[in-house]
Amino acid sequence: MANARRRKNFLSSITVDGRKLTEESEIKEGVVNAFQNIFAEKGGWRPSISGLPFSSLDSVQAGLLEDVFSVEEVQAAVFGLNGDKAPGPDGFTLAFWQFCWDIVKHEVMGFVAEFHSSGRFERSLNSTFIVLIPKKGGTDDLKDFRPISLVGSLYKILAKVLANRLKRVVGNVISNSQHAFVEGRQILDVVLIANEALDSRLKSAKGGIICKMDIEKAYDHVNWDFLLAILDKMGFGTRWVNWMRWCISSIRFSILLNGSPVGFFQSSRGLRQGDPLSPFLFILAMRRGFLEGFMAGGRQGEGVVVSHLLFADDTLVFCDASKEHVEVLSWAFMWFEAISGLKINLHKSELIPVGVVPNFEDLARALGCKVGFLPSCYLGLPLGAAFKTSRVWDVVEERFQKRLALWKRQYLSKGGRLTLVKSTLSSLPIYFMSLFIIPHKVSLRLEKIQRDFLWGGGASQSKPHLEMEEVETFFSRLHGHALRRGIEDVMSWRASKKDLFTVKSFFSSLTPCISREFPSNLVWNPWVPKKVSFFAWEAIWGRILTMDQLKRRGWALPSRCYLCKADEESANHVLIHCPKAAMIWHLIFALFGVHWVLPNSIKETILGWNGTFVGKKRKKVWNATPLCLIWTLWNERNRRIFEDTELADQAILRSFLYMFLDWVRVHVNRASWSIFDFIDWLGCK
Repeated sequence: MANARRRKNFLSSITVDGRKLTEESEIKEGVVNAFQNIFAEKGGWRPSISGLPFSSLDSVQAGLLEDVFSVEEVQAAVFGLNGDKAPGPDGFTLAFWQFCWDIVKHEVMGFVAEFHSSGRFERSLNSTFIVLIPKKGGTDDLKDFRPISLVGSLYKILAKVLANRLKRVVGNVISNSQHAFVEGRQILDVVLIANEALDSRLKSAKGGIICKMDIEKAYDHVNWDFLLAILDKMGFGTRWVNWMRWCISSIRFSILLNGSPVGFFQSSRGLRQGDPLSPFLFILAMRRGFLEGFMAGGRQGEGVVVSHLLFADDTLVFCDASKEHVEVLSWAFMWFEAISGLKINLHKSELIPVGVVPNFEDLARALGCKVGFLPSCYLGLPLGAAFKTSRVWDVVEERFQKRLALWKRQYLSKGGRLTLVKSTLSSLPIYFMSLFIIPHKVSLRLEKIQRDFLWGGGASQSKPHLEMEEVETFFSRLHGHALRRGIEDVMSWRASKKDLFTVKSFFSSLTPCISREFPSNLVWNPWVPKKVSFFAWEAIWGRILTMDQLKRRGWALPSRCYLCKADEESANHVLIHCPKAAMIWHLIFALFGVHWVLPNSIKETILGWNGTFVGKKRKKVWNATPLCLIWTLWNERNRRIFEDTELADQAILRSFLYMFLDWVRVHVNRASWSIFDFIDWLGCK
């Protein structure tokens, strides 16, 4: 699998500035030169922002940003970072610093204290690898790769500390139209306001235009002098501004090509995607112009004028369908580029008519951008669409199908499919459902796709579902109801007695009512791999394909048990009552010091699996024992049928113990355990 992924990601050719490069030396030189050009400031005159008004911090807020770094603050930053992200040039992931924090925290605190006093650190700590991530499959043009920066771990800790401080005050100086990376503002707010403004404009019968702006290489082209001047105008202290200057100017880049770093060069403009500070510095650099926009109206005729909306660099501009407004917009684009270094890519930007706009093509030609139409898409959600129609949800269904096309179902166990359904497929429509009510027939279609994926065997093959009614209840639980109009909205949560929202009541409303006669807590045990839990679930319901089940489906097969070669095979026999199976069960009971008579069925066995007599220390291990044992027995049964080989009784027991040890090691910090240590631990009281 790793080799296949490496072959897929191998860059054998690439197109740079319209020239296709195939030789290894040409590729390295071409890519490095291209990025040196991207991160190089062009120089020349830039207008001053000294006369522009800005919101600013007060002296208390500015002073708090420059306070001495505390141990608690740095520790929160370390453990707030994802420990498993790819490392930078130093080779250390954040998981290393998290695991060894008690040992290394004094050195880390010394590093941040030195930076606080001197405003500098060793330049080598800010060395950065740029890895190229394709934006779409099958691309070979450098423009279609997204450059992600892998920064050193020590610098990332420092940047996270600074970003956490900046996050607390950035909302005081960022305009209300910017919704990215500001506490209390959400991406859904932008789409909701945009649709409200659009709807109000359409109802007014007055023509207008929307400009969807695309900023070319947004992070890479930010002018440093402009950014630092913005910070100064916003009231940030001199020490903080100098800290930011050092963090962005001490960078050295190398490009990772086919796993090897190439080049080593300095930048003179731009921010890194992958630096915790970059998102906050970027939204500070994004400033607004002023145009008469759309009125987003309320019920009583009141409303607010919306001239523009931003989420990071995804920008919508609302204005009248007049030549004068388009000329102002064109001049605003030009001055925005001259001041900030950020260039509007008119070839990718769109001008969209709202209502009747007779001279629309002339306006688009004057601005020099593409022509778009409603309904459109903004931040992945519909803009100006009829939300009650099922066609709006076609894009969600397409995402389902595209995601399924990436997965080879024939290589996944049912447990793996179940994990993907829960973690990925079920979450895809959540973004849409946050604003729009999903039609019932759409939810049924999406539910069917999930069922077919869970039970199907091939890429386009559908198999009968073993349990049709309760495979996935997610969509039916969240299916909305029609809203009563004409009255004021009130907040009410019907899932709790006092109409107050609680996480517990929300979880209960999503959880299907499961009979107490089903041992769900033992089956869906976090200590047990999903494929084993899924197998146990099928075994309890009598759905595993033993010989008696195959005969019921019309297969002419001998019904003997392949373990004992005497009795007829059924799920209860092969996993519990077969002499071979019973012998293993009793050996396990002896290991734990337990005396128990096995019940008649698998369901009764797991229902009666009580861990109170093994002690609190080993209860979680005891609860996972029956699932590991029936999985071991099932593997042995399949080995004898399909491979015509069999293990001795002691070998089956060893197979169980080694597998169980691997499960326990995941949750118990005993990496150095031998099998004998594990057996001693199981047998202790």
